[in-house]
Amino acid sequence: MHSRIVARLNCSKPPRHLYTQNPRRYLHVAYRDEFYHPLPEGHTFPMRKYPDLFSILREENLLPDEHIITPQPIDWEHLKWVHDADYVEAIRNDTLSNDHRRRLGVPCLNLSSSTQGMVERWRMTVQGTVDCAIRSLTDHCITGNISGGYHHAFRSHPSGYCAFNDVAVAVEFLERKNMISRCLVIDLDTHQGDGNAAMLSDKPNAFTFSMHGAKNFPLNKMKSDLDVELPDRCDDEEYLGLLSKHLPDVLEKSNPDIIFYLAGVDICEGDRLGRLKVSREGLVKREEMVLDYVWNQYKKPLVLLTAGGYAATAKMTADLHAEIAQERKKKTRLPLNSADGPVSRFLPDFYMKTTFLAFLALTALLYASVDGVKNMKPHPVEAAAAAAGYKIGRGIYDITGPVSNVGLMGYAMFDQIGAGISSRLRARAFIFEGPSRANSSITNRVVFVSTDSCMIFASVKQSVIARLQKLYGETYSYDNVILSGEHTHSGPAGFSYYLLYDLSSRGFQPENFEAIVNGIVKAISMAHNSMVEDAQLFINHGEVLEANINRSPTAYLANPEPERAQWKYDVDKDMTLLRIEDSKGNELGMINWFAVHGTSMNNTNLLTSPDNKGFAAYSFEKYKNGADSVPGMGPFVAAFAQSNEGDVSPNTKGATCPDGTPCESVHSTCGGYTQGCIGKGPGKDDFESMTIIGTNQFKGAKDLYEKTPREPLSVSVDYAHTFLDMQNVEVGAEWNADKKPGKTCVAALGLGFAGGTTDGPGDFDFRQGANSSTNNPYWSLLGSFIFPPNAEEIECQRPKPILLNVGKFRLPAQWVSDILPIQVARIGDLVIVAVPGEFTTMSGRRLRKTVLDTLQSLGAADEKTKVIIAGLSNDYSHYIATREEYSVQRYEGASTIFGPHTLAAYQQEYSKLITLMTKGIKPPHGPQPADLSASTIHIPFLFDIDVHPFGKPYGTVLKDVLPSYNRGALVNVTFQAANLRRDFRTQDTFLTIEKSNNGTWTSVRTDADFDNRLKSTSNQLRETTVTIEWYTTADVATGQYRIRHFGTSKDVSGNLTPFVAKSSTFNLV
Repeated sequence: MHSRIVARLNCSKPPRHLYTQNPRRYLHVAYRDEFYHPLPEGHTFPMRKYPDLFSILREENLLPDEHIITPQPIDWEHLKWVHDADYVEAIRNDTLSNDHRRRLGVPCLNLSSSTQGMVERWRMTVQGTVDCAIRSLTDHCITGNISGGYHHAFRSHPSGYCAFNDVAVAVEFLERKNMISRCLVIDLDTHQGDGNAAMLSDKPNAFTFSMHGAKNFPLNKMKSDLDVELPDRCDDEEYLGLLSKHLPDVLEKSNPDIIFYLAGVDICEGDRLGRLKVSREGLVKREEMVLDYVWNQYKKPLVLLTAGGYAATAKMTADLHAEIAQERKKKTRLPLNSADGPVSRFLPDFYMKTTFLAFLALTALLYASVDGVKNMKPHPVEAAAAAAGYKIGRGIYDITGPVSNVGLMGYAMFDQIGAGISSRLRARAFIFEGPSRANSSITNRVVFVSTDSCMIFASVKQSVIARLQKLYGETYSYDNVILSGEHTHSGPAGFSYYLLYDLSSRGFQPENFEAIVNGIVKAISMAHNSMVEDAQLFINHGEVLEANINRSPTAYLANPEPERAQWKYDVDKDMTLLRIEDSKGNELGMINWFAVHGTSMNNTNLLTSPDNKGFAAYSFEKYKNGADSVPGMGPFVAAFAQSNEGDVSPNTKGATCPDGTPCESVHSTCGGYTQGCIGKGPGKDDFESMTIIGTNQFKGAKDLYEKTPREPLSVSVDYAHTFLDMQNVEVGAEWNADKKPGKTCVAALGLGFAGGTTDGPGDFDFRQGANSSTNNPYWSLLGSFIFPPNAEEIECQRPKPILLNVGKFRLPAQWVSDILPIQVARIGDLVIVAVPGEFTTMSGRRLRKTVLDTLQSLGAADEKTKVIIAGLSNDYSHYIATREEYSVQRYEGASTIFGPHTLAAYQQEYSKLITLMTKGIKPPHGPQPADLSASTIHIPFLFDIDVHPFGKPYGTVLKDVLPSYNRGALVNVTFQAANLRRDFRTQDTFLTIEKSNNGTWTSVRTDADFDNRLKSTSNQLRETTVTIEWYTTADVATGQYRIRHFGTSKDVSGNLTPFVAKSSTFNLV
């Protein structure tokens, strides 16, 4: 019977473009054998359903090992977060009153004889719902707790078979962990969720919706946010009509971060405790309706809880199951879009519906202890067999922080204050697991994360590791997690504990810091939860042209001519690419490393943007997930990671003066000043240049990705990590060209640093290439006044004229990092050198050669071994120029803060580190960086509220769209709005561009797409307007459209109120 049903459920073949989907990818299930505990014979509650359901899910291959969640008993103290302590202790110590035992529904049960049984299963069930909620949020998926939905439990007493309220505990847990701000409980059990209504009533951001029998248990009902009462013998038409009427409004009003769905099947005709008359077909339509709204139209993380069901006979329930299967067979695919919601254009739903309905149908079958299934045994979780390939996971998550009223990170321009968004920022995480090359009996795991941030600071790495270890213990640590920024200069600043990098952003910005850390952790958690066995990696590399140039060619020319002669270009044009597939050849993701600055958007840009690498990643994910996929939501993850980009610019036309003549080359000046010497990209403006450079990287990656034959990587994973005191590294003579020993210096910035670069010139009378302070006596005096360098420090940094002796700055906080991480990882034949700064082209080449030479000396490298630099990783220490480039003191040399021996120090220490890794020896930890979180400085905004003009409430259209536009035209609309900092709309959008399809509005663009821009303007009265621009193209579909903006206002009491603004409709012709 079961095989026939599952065959029907899977009979329809998906469209060809869904080839990357796994039919079981989305559903994750919490289960333990302990969920079953015997009850007295004849008891109404069908306890046997739990192992039987799990057994069928396993036997029918609906639940792979990696999607099984195995909850532990929840901590007693966590139960006391929502339940009275005396009540919890009464259950713990078996001192429940007779009245409580009666309410529970198991009056004859002796809890003391079930300490490891019934009470433990209650605790495991509650933790199962918590674990499911975490998994749903981190993996953005549907989860199900086989033993969940205890909606009758109250704060201080049990009721209706429910001892502890698992949903209330889960909500409290998620709120305390800052994982959600809003949630929705949809309870479609025939019995009102009175416990949920009562226990969540004090949470204004928790919306409870219960649709239940008016005359059914409980007799004394509590007040939910929305209660819909059903008459006895309510049939399909009435039931589904009421649900379709209320469900869209509930989703719109609640706007939840997560949804708990209690999918009780006791609404069906014939249920012993149901009193309703919903048919088999009606149940199917209910589940399809919920799934269409919750997942397809709103794409909300969903936790499925089985709740109640008490069928009379096995045959009745089995027939119900068969009818559900037959209904599934009729519906190959339902429409992907039928919502008037913020984001309705999401992943194809075929596989999701199949697995979801299979779970519900099997749940229905097993909700009674019946003859047809009573002899089935639980299916234990089998240990995974040793994989022949890698074990790999990937994840992607939103890290977009405040897009207005905070300085942008990269150019250090005090007037470059964010005022809108061009596209969202993401973290892309990959986990690789395999045997150690040094000791094959050891299995290692390495995480690589590429973030759309300017760089990674120690503050971010510290917090990410701390949170990962709370979630996964010692699985992840400083040693095996690499965080690498792709170096956009158009993301919000203020996420460092070091003061120098927070100066242009009004100090440390905790909200932005939290957005970045939280997004990275969630991306890693998604990767952790999506691990697949026996995966394959393929490596390729090749030239990518017309995407980068050297912005300091005169410094590059200072390197020895024989060394330069070994290279075709004065920048690295080689891209190295990893292609990731599962054991069946399904494509999972891609990472490449290529050196180019994220400075296509110059220092006049005010819109948050991931710049050229972000556009390349967006394009590749569209290429693989489908043109209609929502950015950042697809299963295929593509990372365009950074490398040794120190002197590498995307402004390929080079630097010119305002009159079009070339800049003076040594100092990059026009008429003696740097401000007019600006590098120009290939496009007519920054946006077009960013698109061109991003497209060239995308095309290069696409060619390498598709190129055959592909070279598979051998299977091994190793890593090593240590910390260095970079101000006190003794450098051996063998690492210096003059064969003399050296030493690193107290960190200091030179005059050339303040001169800026041709990507972003500095202010005042600073110039690159300055090796004397005589040209700027004012700044020399200021630099000498603030912690003046002593003679030893001046000599150590020579020939750099010290502007800011930042290594000594400790007031009011530490200015730069001095304890720095160095890290290497080896994945098969690929060696990743994670560096905490910006290596120039030649510095990166020398470091790669050092690592390769060391491996060869150990017999651990051959012609297949590929060494790459992962730039801006784990912390930031400015630039690393060669000693020859340092002598020229252009921007890169002046920003090499630890002096002329910095590169040699890194070569020496990375050689040591790669040697220890290769020999299987754990490196010493090194000096621990200080936790500076308590010393950050934050300047809060005064009168941080929103107001609107009289008669123009939030959402008012101030300048509407025109009735009609030709394709290729600019469409724009302006709304009365609020400060965009109120709600970052994480994993969501500030805007949608929607198309009408026979009266149904479907989102076709969000703020993550690059052809639209949202610009925010505020005045001194705190009044804000938002203008949305859509740059249509000639190939966009004709039809009727509208534009919507989603915002949140803050009043004088601190209350946050969401609002929606909507343009008039317009036609594209």
